[in-house]
Amino acid sequence: MDMFGMMNDMIGNMEHMTAGGNCQTFSSSTVISYSNTGDGAPKVYQETSEMRSAPGGIRETRRTVRDSDSGLEQMSIGHHIRDRAHILQRSRNHRTGDQEERQDYINLDESEPFLLLITLSASHPVAPGPVPVN
Repeated sequence: MDMFGMMNDMIGNMEHMTAGGNCQTFSSSTVISYSNTGDGAPKVYQETSEMRSAPGGIRETRRTVRDSDSGLEQMSIGHHIRDRAHILQRSRNHRTGDQEERQDYINLDESEPFLLLITLSASHPVAPGPVPVN
């Protein structure tokens, strides 16, 4: 069996295992690209994605992107309980100085994210992980 076939089998097994909803999962992936032609600073692109889940439809997502070529740094953290979610996204560009913060509320009022976090931490604590570097 080839490497891609083995990976597809592993992903299929994970999806089957989590379909019952009675387990905790952690998934992380990182992509790093480095290029140095010798004429100037090296170019680095890094993207990381993490997902933790717990029984009861509880999920935390994290995503970071860092691109030295464009100067962009971006991070987002999402807290989900079943069909409700609060997603915070921040970005800044070191070249232009632009900064942006956006919050998305899915099936929530703006006053409810705090309650979502309390419910999340009280019902099924999810182990903390690495914090994105600003």
